Amino acid sequence: MQQKDLDTEKKILLAARKVFAEFGFGAARIDEIAKIAKVNKAMIYYHFKNKEDLYLAVIHSFFDFDFLSNEELNHVEGKSCWEILLKTIHSFEKNIQKDNIEKSMLICREMVSRGQIFQIMREKYWIPFFERIQNLIQKGISTGEFSTSENPYFLTFSIVAHVVFYYISGVTYKDSSLYPKLFPENYSEKMEKYIISFLKKQLNIES
Repeated sequence: MQQKDLDTEKKILLAARKVFAEFGFGAARIDEIAKIAKVNKAMIYYHFKNKEDLYLAVIHSFFDFDFLSNEELNHVEGKSCWEILLKTIHSFEKNIQKDNIEKSMLICREMVSRGQIFQIMREKYWIPFFERIQNLIQKGISTGEFSTSENPYFLTFSIVAHVVFYYISGVTYKDSSLYPKLFPENYSEKMEKYIISFLKKQLNIES
């Protein structure tokens, strides 16, 4: 694909993100996407087969479904479960934080609708992350690196909930008096420190 085509496709995707986030899949109009992208409808259908194809492209542009295949996360020789756990959480947090407001709106809509796109997000994104965290905790417990009285599945769910709910709640508190308090400067680093502190207590990790 030539650079001009790539630039046009990028413009269409950016416009589609805004429209799908605001109106959802059903109410989103291709005419509005074309208007924001400053292209005609024919150009959109040149790059994307139909509205659903464009929506899927938007979802894939928001989520790095292959982030768990990152070489750094899988190069584990000589590393402790704790080190790998921290890298995995950091990678997931950075991934979900990117394009937060529009992404949050789409996640909320899909969670409510539980449609086809939600199934893709769940099977390719949420469940693999959950299983990676849960397996690391289980391995750490079995080797004696971790010690906890908590159910590993509940503990994993708490971690996922901490990360996911915090970021998708941004759209709820946007433009409210609470937003600056919940999302201060460097909020990502502060949230990560909070999660690490929580995990250290739950897994009896010495500082």
